[in-house]
Amino acid sequence: METKSSTTAFSADVPVPKLHDKRNYAEWAIRVRTYLKSRDLWEDIINVGKNAATSGQEDDEDAINVPIRRNYMALHAIQMSCGPDAFSEIRTVCSAHTAWQTLKKKYDKGNIDNSYLNFADLYKAVLRGNRAAAEEFLDSQPEAVRKAITDKGETALHIAVTAGHDGIVKELVDRMTKEDLGIEDGDGCTALMKAVEYGRSELARYLYFRTPLKDLAPAEKDKKGAMLLTRALYSRNLELALDLIWTYPRLTYVLDDRGESPFLALASMRHAFQSGNRLSFWKQWIYSRISIDQSARSTYETPLNNPNDVENGRQRNILVTRQSGATIEIYMNIPNVENGLQRNQVTMLGSVPALVVLLRVLVSAIFRDYLLGPAKSIVSNWLGIQQLYEMKKIHIQSEELLSCMCKEIPKISQTRQLTSGGVYDAINRAVKNGIFEFVSTTISEDPRFLEMEDTDSRNIFMLAVLYRHAKIFSLVNGHDMKNPLTSNKDRSDNNLLHMAGMVNDSTRLNRSSGTALQMQRELQWFKEVEGIVNPNIKENTNKDGLTPRQLFTKNHEDMMEKGEKWMKDTASSCTVVGALIVTIMFAVAFTIPGGNDQTKGYPIFLKKKLFMLFIISDALSLFSSSISVLMFLGILTSRYAEEDFLKSLPKKMVIGLSNLFLSIATMMITFSAALLIMLHDQLPVAIPLICLIGVPAVIFVKIQFPILKDMFMSTYFPAIGR
Repeated sequence: METKSSTTAFSADVPVPKLHDKRNYAEWAIRVRTYLKSRDLWEDIINVGKNAATSGQEDDEDAINVPIRRNYMALHAIQMSCGPDAFSEIRTVCSAHTAWQTLKKKYDKGNIDNSYLNFADLYKAVLRGNRAAAEEFLDSQPEAVRKAITDKGETALHIAVTAGHDGIVKELVDRMTKEDLGIEDGDGCTALMKAVEYGRSELARYLYFRTPLKDLAPAEKDKKGAMLLTRALYSRNLELALDLIWTYPRLTYVLDDRGESPFLALASMRHAFQSGNRLSFWKQWIYSRISIDQSARSTYETPLNNPNDVENGRQRNILVTRQSGATIEIYMNIPNVENGLQRNQVTMLGSVPALVVLLRVLVSAIFRDYLLGPAKSIVSNWLGIQQLYEMKKIHIQSEELLSCMCKEIPKISQTRQLTSGGVYDAINRAVKNGIFEFVSTTISEDPRFLEMEDTDSRNIFMLAVLYRHAKIFSLVNGHDMKNPLTSNKDRSDNNLLHMAGMVNDSTRLNRSSGTALQMQRELQWFKEVEGIVNPNIKENTNKDGLTPRQLFTKNHEDMMEKGEKWMKDTASSCTVVGALIVTIMFAVAFTIPGGNDQTKGYPIFLKKKLFMLFIISDALSLFSSSISVLMFLGILTSRYAEEDFLKSLPKKMVIGLSNLFLSIATMMITFSAALLIMLHDQLPVAIPLICLIGVPAVIFVKIQFPILKDMFMSTYFPAIGR
């Protein structure tokens, strides 16, 4: 008879903390044990192998009896409560008892070791940067340099690196062996990893070249290299990452302690690539003209304890200045003096040549340090040149990293390795993040990735449409393998055109100005995808019985309502301004400056050029404002169907706003001409008044111009399909 406990349901949401390392094992074990006892599953842990599945039974549903099911329930509870590192230890285990004993052997350290309390003085000295006190303690207890001095298993070197005390770090390293540099804390991190994680780039360089390379090599269950590489990527220490990937290319797909490969980490760094940054026109112009030399891209040298170089009898002193993280080196060649003499040396300090040379050097130094240097710094900060330089350097280094990693991927022949190494996940994440360079490089290296599918059976083409990445869409659309990709379906029977009808949370709609432009962009995507799929796909239904067009209409109802409201609000505001200008300009035509000649009826200033400018600009302002009012009225009375958002409404808005800006400009010209005619002898008064009155008009144009620009570019030069 089957007992009640044997059929106890198990919730996947285990109410226990994740097991990460030995520090929280004791608490984890107590809570998991209590949970298993409450489900009557603890006996399956105690009874050694009683309920373990035999080989070949794992996939045989008929062979899974009640005891085996209970074993799997207990095993599932343990697995669900494990962190990535702990789960990797029991990934292939089929017995709950074996899984429990494996984790206990690795993480249960028995009684808590409180020996670190003996090094409290050393901890305080290192943390506060008191080098003298730290040296005194280490002189009395030399072995303390490699002992854990905190409850987290951190050594003095870990603390010094975290606090950023360069001098103490150098002193500790001098007292340690190379093997000591590989000591891990409770989280499995070395001092080098801490330096990278906390952004201590100089300390990271210093420690990196003193750490044995064999400690970073890819090895079974040794994740040091992958841990260092992923942390270097996320902290943007790409120089270290490049050097490490050049040394050990296989680290590309090795998982770190968080279950993440460096390749997957790189795919998460959208802003590390040019496609992940949107620059204004002038910043894009500056960016394109910045040159990154080869040495700045690929050299990685240790900066600490860097002695002066001696080259060909000359000593090179290096003056280093820091600006926004960039290093600018100014070299000063100082001649060596041998026996008090040197060829071409001026020995008479009191002579005129010596004074002239000294004066020239002083003037040059003053000009460079106090005039030229600050001026360059001000201009650089104002234009953002230094930030753009650093950005471009990161972009180039990221592409170089990507290139090195992609060369390693074709060496993986098995699909299982590609999956476990995070390669498939990395490409999916790159598509989701819109990293064009990442997708382009991986596809060119191995076109089979085009057929790769995510967990929802969606290929790259479908993901590019779903997340609205035009450049990736164009890349795949121009590939020879695009035709088979257009007919694929996901798990819900959605095809490529269905993807265009969905509105995903990650869809980049907020880049458009106004909801109406968002709706226009969505329609452009749907039309573009509709033009490349087979005609029969247009009428295919998904599991909800919806065709792509029906799905589009359903998902965009709210957007259409908001777009209609946005259009009407904008048109209403601009109509008021346009009608006001029409009224003013019509009245101005009959109230000309200076009045008319009482005998002939002609304007008194008829023969003046400024008067002709006044009349012409008045007529243009009246004409353009009338057109703008008519266009805005057309928008207000539109039927607001889906197709109207594609061309009709945007064109009316572009024409209306363009003419409104023209009417404002010509109105200001009319006002200026009239003022100059009447105050032609009082220019010091007229010119400031003209400038002052023009401020409100300029503010209005500045506020509305981005809408016109975005609407014009989206309507006449859409980015999709280009």
